[in-house]
Parts: sequence; C-alpha cells; structure tokens
Amino acid sequence: MPQQIRPNKRKYARISTNIPCDISTSVTKGRGYIVDFSLGGMGLATTMSLVLGSEIAIRLNAGTEEIFIFAIVINERQIMSDVMIYGVKYTRLNIFSRFRLISKIKKLFKAYHRK
Repeated sequence: MPQQIRPNKRKYARISTNIPCDISTSVTKGRGYIVDFSLGGMGLATTMSLVLGSEIAIRLNAGTEEIFIFAIVINERQIMSDVMIYGVKYTRLNIFSRFRLISKIKKLFKAYHRK
C-alpha cells in the first residue's frame, strides 16, 4: 500500500521524464531515474530503500553541468517487486542549482508541448 507523510497536494505541474541520477542518503548511495519533476519536487524510481521523512541528495547531469538537489522523501509506492517510486520535495537548492534545474524543466516543457 502506498505510504505518504502528507496528502498529495501538488503546487506545480509535473512532466514525465526518464533521467538517470545518483541518489545518496546518510548511509548509502545508489542509482535511480527521475520519472517526473517540477519546480517543487520529483518522482524517483530506484531499487534503493529510502525512509519517509529522510533527506536525500540527488545528482543529475544537465548537459555539461551537474545539478545537486537536496530533498525530503514524502511518499512511496511499489511498482515492481524490487522497484519503488518515491515522491520527494526539494529542501535545499543553491542559486546555481535552482537556475540549472529551472532551465532543464523549461527545455523539457518546450519539448513536451511540441509533441
């Protein structure tokens, strides 16, 4: 059964993606995919076990630049026996990461709306 620590109230529209990323917690590191994202949060698919309410670090490549994002895990749902999708909300973005993230989202939205 899906678990969450707050009701699903999205402030921003999300767009579906399939972007590989690195995920780090205070005790482990792993890989995953960003399955959707917006200006307020994202969905991560991974085989890692993440704890609701915990802060994680996400690293993704945006062309020639890397974006580092800190987020808190707010919900989870199992999609396969060993794969979970976690909803995360951004907690800390420095000004450079925020700018690169907004730029990446704008490009994805433009590409999405051209289809």
